[in-house]
Amino acid sequence: MTQMDHLLAHPAFQAAIAPFFAALVVAAALRRTQLIGLAVVCAFAVAVGLTMGYTFETFTAVRKLEVTGLGTPILIVALALTRLHRNERVRLALDLALAASVPWLLWRVLQQQEAANAMLKGLASAAFAALLLDAALRCGSDSIRSALTGLMLGLAVAVLAFLSASLVLGQWAVAVAAGSAAALLVLLAAPTTSQGAAGLALPGAVICALAALLAVFTGSLPWFCLLPLPAIPWATRLVPQDLERRWRTASLSLLACLPAVALAVGLAWFAGSSST
Repeated sequence: MTQMDHLLAHPAFQAAIAPFFAALVVAAALRRTQLIGLAVVCAFAVAVGLTMGYTFETFTAVRKLEVTGLGTPILIVALALTRLHRNERVRLALDLALAASVPWLLWRVLQQQEAANAMLKGLASAAFAALLLDAALRCGSDSIRSALTGLMLGLAVAVLAFLSASLVLGQWAVAVAAGSAAALLVLLAAPTTSQGAAGLALPGAVICALAALLAVFTGSLPWFCLLPLPAIPWATRLVPQDLERRWRTASLSLLACLPAVALAVGLAWFAGSSST
């Protein structure tokens, strides 16, 4: 195996390095548009291609997550063109659409359980996904907060997935964080970048919500570890927006997210320690 093959096969390159630089190029190209959220999808697509490839011989839950994540550009473009991302009805429709996709994602797992138990878990999972997406979309009026939401959600879900022995899900969550970080870097470095990029937080929230649920249903992650995750987008809103000091605002917002991230990771860590 050549040195290039070793590099391409390295998990850090597949999940973080390659997705980050690919997203950086896209974010820089789209920095003056409402489509900068496509950078996050680009990072996810690169990670998918390097980790699992694009074969669909078996349409597993992970493949369903892949299809859903790669389908989010349609929504990003639609939100940018219609400028309806601040509309309550549109946000509710997106929340319900993601909630409706959860039973489809978990269908094979829920089929193996009793009807009442499967219905309860399906409804709870759908509610979690909708709640997380709704919280993320409410950051839509601020591009920096939206990018920070994707970054911190990606990092949190990545750690949770790795602790539950869900390697691929963890790598994909890292890619979301890398793509969001690339978009954030461009936003902070380019003062002329327009604010309120429609859908910037959308792909990260969708992918992370579904990846977190799969880490519970197909991995060893306890369900209660997901409870702090919806607080992450809200935490980014605790720091007042200051366009004159973007780096300071971003740093303080990042710090505001850390308690929720630490709580989720701490719950998973202690749950894993007590079970061994």
